[in-house]
Amino acid sequence: MQTLENYELADARYEVGLGNFEFSGLITNNLSAQCGLGNMEFNLDDAEEMHNYNCKVDLGNVNI
Repeated sequence: MQTLENYELADARYEVGLGNFEFSGLITNNLSAQCGLGNMEFNLDDAEEMHNYNCKVDLGNVNI
């Protein structure tokens, strides 16, 4: 599992084929997430509606 904690980013793009990824912190602009068979979890400091999301999922999971 890859974990990024307490980060602040302007734009973020993440891709997971297999495995797990977890992010906590602040993304001030755009989030692009692509997930194949793995799992992604984003724990954002701001409200969900404050962000632009572009998520693609095949057989995995993306949680925001």
